[in-house]
Amino acid sequence: MKNILHITNELNKVDGVTNHVYTLLKSLSAVYDGKIFILAGGGNHTDVFCGTGIKTVIDTTLNHKNRNLRNFAAAINFVRKFIKDNGIGIVHSHNHYAANIARYAAGVSGALTVQTNHGLFPDRGRLKLFNAGFHIALNSRIYGHLKDSGIPAGRMRLIKPGIDFVFQNVRKEKNTFLAASRFSKEKGLDKYIVAANSIEKKYPGKYNFYLCGEGVEESSLNNLNSEKGRAVQFVDDYKKYLAQSEFFVFPSEAKEGMPTVILEAVFSGCLVLTSDYGGVSDIFPKPFDELIFKAGDSDELEKSMMYASDNSEALKTRYANHRDKVIAGYSVENMVREHLELYKEILD
Repeated sequence: MKNILHITNELNKVDGVTNHVYTLLKSLSAVYDGKIFILAGGGNHTDVFCGTGIKTVIDTTLNHKNRNLRNFAAAINFVRKFIKDNGIGIVHSHNHYAANIARYAAGVSGALTVQTNHGLFPDRGRLKLFNAGFHIALNSRIYGHLKDSGIPAGRMRLIKPGIDFVFQNVRKEKNTFLAASRFSKEKGLDKYIVAANSIEKKYPGKYNFYLCGEGVEESSLNNLNSEKGRAVQFVDDYKKYLAQSEFFVFPSEAKEGMPTVILEAVFSGCLVLTSDYGGVSDIFPKPFDELIFKAGDSDELEKSMMYASDNSEALKTRYANHRDKVIAGYSVENMVREHLELYKEILD
């Protein structure tokens, strides 16, 4: 059986792509007959991959932050040699920079390429956005985006991500909100901070507000929180606070594809409040409208947070069956089986 090489930009703690890749590779490695490798350009969560037994290799030329012509050429040569030395049959990328490196590196080796598309690309870049022999979309909106971009149906698969943890019988803290994501402007975390501090001023001491993540906007978010009243606590242990929080807030203003963090929140038993990003209906069809707010609007977010708090017990009862449906629809077993079927098909 040919070996599989996965390539991604960085492996970071609070990052949907990293979480997806980790769950996929950990589960694939348990059932795949060949070897599975992961190459990345850096990140602060590489140690967890090493702990799975999957060979993890870090090379900074693969990092999109370090992109320039010299590093791009060096990355291609590095991956090309890795393919040859390790009997790689498929190179599977998880962002468009890695996909371009993979396609050039695999070109002369005979290796095949797969690109998982985790989100939507609004603009053309200097490199091809979709540069692989086969493409995976994580939800129907991404699938439609690929189709509209000219990818033939025979070269696409819709494979939903799988979530590998479910918190059972965890005591939720009343009136506790958590937001978690990469700290970047498009994630809308500033709106969460504004809404949380506004609620705290109106109802001092009644609510708890947590924020977990990391990124370039951390200092700006801390400063904003200080200016508004310090209602939000910045925390590190994502799974701990996800397990105990009654509500999860996803205020993203980005062109999201399939936010893994929302699925994890549903699996954990949180009531999820989310912005009206493009793919929201894949997870939250009507009648979830009262928990969906306009992206970029802190006033709308505050109203949703208050509505959820005031009606939490009724909401939990109403949506109990929906959680079961989400857990069934985003299973690790289905994700692994469909990847194995795709790998077998293209290798044959």
